[in-house]
Amino acid sequence: MALPRYDARNRGTGPPEARAPPPTHATPSWRLTARRLPTDSLESFLLSLAALAVAAILFGGFVALQGHDPLAVYQTLYLGGFGTRFSIENTLTQAAPLLLTALCTLIPARVGLLVMPSSWAGSAPCWPASRSPAPQP
Repeated sequence: MALPRYDARNRGTGPPEARAPPPTHATPSWRLTARRLPTDSLESFLLSLAALAVAAILFGGFVALQGHDPLAVYQTLYLGGFGTRFSIENTLTQAAPLLLTALCTLIPARVGLLVMPSSWAGSAPCWPASRSPAPQP
């Protein structure tokens, strides 16, 4: 009995009788459904706002435990970051590298790529397995 020949279009899919029939209706791929998890933009906004509120309350609680007024601390933080033109400029100057780093991570992640720094590509992942000391620069 001769084996059936497969061309490049169906290589690796198995014999024709083992393949699943094509779907009768259009189904979205798993990637599209996975990206649609936060279906409602208002819901995701409110969830983020709730997380910020819980974090602010917890931080205020820790500040109060240290004996300081949480509202005065929040006012000082705001004035230090956005109170004057100089403080706004300083905040944006220090935030720019973080924002650009996040952007450099976000764009490949949206496409499905993994970003690995060049320092990790060398011997760094191998040294814990060999139980030798970490490589010195």
